Amino acid sequence: MKLKLLIFILFLATLANCFAGEALTQRINRYAGKNANELSTYIDSLSGLKAYYTNYLFDHMSDNDLAVVTPDYIDEHITYALKTLDLPYTSNIPEDYFLHYILPLRISQEPFENWRKDFYDDLYPQISLVKSINEAILIADLYYQEGIYFKQTSGRDQGPITSIKRGYGRCEEMMILQMAVLRSAGIPCRPASAPYWSFTDSNHVWTEVWTPEGWRIVPEAYPLKYRKSSWEVDRAMKAPLITSQTFGSYQATNTLKTTNFDTKVNITDVYGPIESTSVKVVNEDNKAVANADVVYYASSFGGLFAMLEMQSDENGQVLVDFRPTSLFVTAGKDGKTGYGVINSFTGNNNLVITLSDNSLVDENIVLNFPLDSSSNRDFALTPDNKNYLDKITDLANKKRDNRLLNNKKGLSFLTNYPLPERSETEETYIEKRTEYLDKCQELAGNADNWLYIDKWIEQSDNPDLMRKIMIDLVIAWNIKDLIELPDTTAIKNLLTTHTRNRIFYQDTYDYDLFKSNVLNLPWGSNPFPQTGWQTDLAVITKKLQEKSIDHTVKNIYAWLKENTIVDQHANWSYFGGSLTPLQYVNKKYLSENQQFYLFSALLQNTGIPLRWKGFLEYFNGDSWQEIVWKDSNEDNDYPPTDRQLVEFKLTLTSDGKTLDTEPFSNFLIASMTDNGKLTNTWFDLETNDDDEALVKFYQEADQQNYIQGYVRNKNGDANLIIKAIDVNTKEVTLNFVTPKTTNENKIDWSDDTIEAIENLITQNNFIENKVLVFLLNKNGNEPQERMLEQVVNKLDDFANKDVHVIVYSESRDIPQLVSTNQANLTYIKGEKLIYENINLDNYPLIFLYDAGDLVTSANGFDLGMINYLLRLVD
Repeated sequence: MKLKLLIFILFLATLANCFAGEALTQRINRYAGKNANELSTYIDSLSGLKAYYTNYLFDHMSDNDLAVVTPDYIDEHITYALKTLDLPYTSNIPEDYFLHYILPLRISQEPFENWRKDFYDDLYPQISLVKSINEAILIADLYYQEGIYFKQTSGRDQGPITSIKRGYGRCEEMMILQMAVLRSAGIPCRPASAPYWSFTDSNHVWTEVWTPEGWRIVPEAYPLKYRKSSWEVDRAMKAPLITSQTFGSYQATNTLKTTNFDTKVNITDVYGPIESTSVKVVNEDNKAVANADVVYYASSFGGLFAMLEMQSDENGQVLVDFRPTSLFVTAGKDGKTGYGVINSFTGNNNLVITLSDNSLVDENIVLNFPLDSSSNRDFALTPDNKNYLDKITDLANKKRDNRLLNNKKGLSFLTNYPLPERSETEETYIEKRTEYLDKCQELAGNADNWLYIDKWIEQSDNPDLMRKIMIDLVIAWNIKDLIELPDTTAIKNLLTTHTRNRIFYQDTYDYDLFKSNVLNLPWGSNPFPQTGWQTDLAVITKKLQEKSIDHTVKNIYAWLKENTIVDQHANWSYFGGSLTPLQYVNKKYLSENQQFYLFSALLQNTGIPLRWKGFLEYFNGDSWQEIVWKDSNEDNDYPPTDRQLVEFKLTLTSDGKTLDTEPFSNFLIASMTDNGKLTNTWFDLETNDDDEALVKFYQEADQQNYIQGYVRNKNGDANLIIKAIDVNTKEVTLNFVTPKTTNENKIDWSDDTIEAIENLITQNNFIENKVLVFLLNKNGNEPQERMLEQVVNKLDDFANKDVHVIVYSESRDIPQLVSTNQANLTYIKGEKLIYENINLDNYPLIFLYDAGDLVTSANGFDLGMINYLLRLVD
C-alpha cells in the first residue's frame, strides 16, 4: 500500500475512533441484542488501521450479521486480513479492492466460520516466497482443490470449513471455499453469477480474481505459461446475463443496483459482446410510469424464474445490457400489470409494456438462444507446461480423495445397529440398515463425532428410543446438516431434545408421524445452521409446552408476538448469512419471513408435527390444523383463510406425442403479485386410477394463478406456454412444438472415432438396440457430474423407451452416482475412444444410436439435452 495513502487512512482511522456514528450505534443497539455492549466497547477501544477497517465493515454490515458477530471473531478476521498487506505481491492492489474484495467477513450467505486464520497459516510458507499475484493464485487454487470437488447438493449454503469436512459441494459452495482461500492469501476476488442459464435448467456461480491485467476467471489468471480456460467461459458466452455482488456501496461501470450494504454489477461483457435493451413502462394513456417494478425472467426448471429485478426511471425506462438472448419481462405498479418479450434474434431489443387492471398472461412463444460455440479460449499451453499443470492438479485431487477415503467409516456403525423389530420383514430390515450405513459412509470429516455418539447412546437414559431417532434422523436429514454439527455436544443436544419431545407426546400421536413431520422439515431443507442450538432453545419451549398441542401452539404464538418485533426497517443484503433460531431470538427485530421461520423452529423444538401445503399446518393429535398468521393474539381461534382447493387434469404433448408430466422439468404453477412479478407456488401432483396427472393447489383470494411449461430443442431454444388457471379450471392441455434449430452445432466426428464408438456398442451386443453412449473424461468436473446425475435419474425413462445406457469412463474409477445393478445400464472403464482433441471442459460426449445408426451426438454442458434425447427416441 502506498505511503501517502496509508497516512491518509491512518488519519481517517483516528477520526473513526472518536465516534462510531449515531446511525451505526443505533443499528448495533437494535440488532446485536446481548452482544451490543461488548461490540460497542470493542469498537471504542480500537485505533489505527484496525479501527478504520472495523468501522468500515460495521458501516456496511447486514442486519443479520450484527446479530451474530462477536468482537473475537471480527478481531481475528481483521488481524489476518491486515497480515496480507505485507505479502510481496499485494503492494499494488488498489485500496478500494482491499476493502471490497479481500476484507469482507463473508463470501455469500454461508454461516460465519473462522476460516481466515487457518487458511492464511496453511498458505503462508508458499505465498510468502512468490513475487507475482499470478503465482499466488495458482498456489491458492491448488490448495482449494485439495478441499472440495463438485457434487450437486441442496439447501442453504455451507461454510468453507464445513465444505472441507464434507469434501464436496455445489457450485456456490465451491465458490465460497475458493474465494475464502484466495482472500486469505490477500488476492482480490469476486463472485460471477449466471442467475439462470436460461437455455438449460440450471444456474451457476464461479470465481473471478483481480490481477494487474484486469478481472479473470481463475485458471486464466495463472502464471502466463500455465494459463487455461474453463467450461464456464463457453457457457457464459451463451448466458443472457452475468452479474457480480460487491460488499458495500461501490461505484462501477454497468452497476445495476447499489445500496449501503451491497452492489450488483453487470459483468456480462467480460465474456463476450453485449447488446443494449430497453423496457419502457407506460399507462393506458401512453404516459411513462416511474418506479414500476420490472422483472426479467429466464426459462429454467420447467418455468420462468426471476433473473433480474429493476425499477423504471423517471422516464419509465429500464436499460440493461445482455448477451444476445430471449427474455420474458413483466412490469407492475399499484396493482396494474403488463408483460412482453425481448428477443435479440428478431431485432426486438426495445420493449414497451402497458400497465392495465386486467393484464392476463396468455402466451405461446419461442425463446431463442445463441448456438453452442463449444470452444474455450485457447492459451496455447505447451505440452510440457500442460503435463506439469496436469501433474500438480492430479496431486491436489489425490490428496483430497485420500483424505475423504480415510473418512469413510460407514461399516463402523454396524456394530450398534439394533436387531430387527418383530413387525419388520427381513427385506425391510436389510433395506433400511443399508440406507443408514450408506448415509453414515458420507459423514466424512464428522464421522468420528457421530461414532462417539453411536457408542454414547448406550449409556443414555433411553438408549433404544434415542438410537431409533438417530437412525431415522441420519436417513432423513441432508448430509450437509449432519456434517455441519460442530462437535459431539451439538449432536447430543439434538438427539436429547428430540428424544425428550417424543416421550412427552408419545401418547398423542404415533412414531411414524414423528419421523415424517418432526425429524423431517416441512419445506424439505433446513433453513437453520446446525450448531446444537436445540437444547438452549428448549429453555424457552419447555416452559410453553403442554400435553395439549393446541394449547402449546397458542402459547408459542403468544410468546413470539411478545418477544419479537416485525421490523419495518429491515434491510436484506446479499451478504447476510442464515441464522439459528437462537440468533433470531437475540436479534428480536425480524422480517416477517424470519419471524415465521422462528415460529416453525419453536414448534418443532417441542415435538409438534408440521407440514407445508403452501401454508403451515400442525397435527394436534386428531387432525391437521392450519396456522393462521394474525397481527394480535386476542382471539384464540384460528379461522380458515379465504382459499379454495383447485384440482385439474393436466396433459402435456410435444409434436403430437404425449409427455410425462414432470414438475420443475416441463411445467410449474405460478401466481402473479400486485407488482406484476410471477412467483412459483406450492402445488401437488398425483396420478389417478386412469394414469392421468392431477395437479392440486390452493387458490388464494384475489390471486391470479398460471400454469407455465416448455420443451427445448437440442440448442436449448424453448417453446414456452403460459395459461391462466382459476378455481373453475378442470382440465388443461399444453401442446408444445419443438423449435427448429436452423444451424445445429454438429461435430464432424472422424471415421476412427465413429468406428471406436460402434465397436464399443457391438462388443457389448447392443448393435440392434437403441443405445445412449455417455463418455466421461478421465478427470471429473461439474458438467460431467451434473449431466451424469440426470442420466442416472432418468434411467427408468430410458428403459421405458428400450434405450440401453453405456457410461464409458476414460481411465476413471466408477462414479458414486452409477450403480451397476441397474438393468439398462452398463458401466465400462477403458482407454480413450475419441480421436479428436476434445478439451476436458467439452465433456461429457453423447452418442445416440438406433439399430446401428447414429441419430445424434452432443458435447458439453446442457441439462436440457437429456429430455431432448428422450423425446427423440419416441
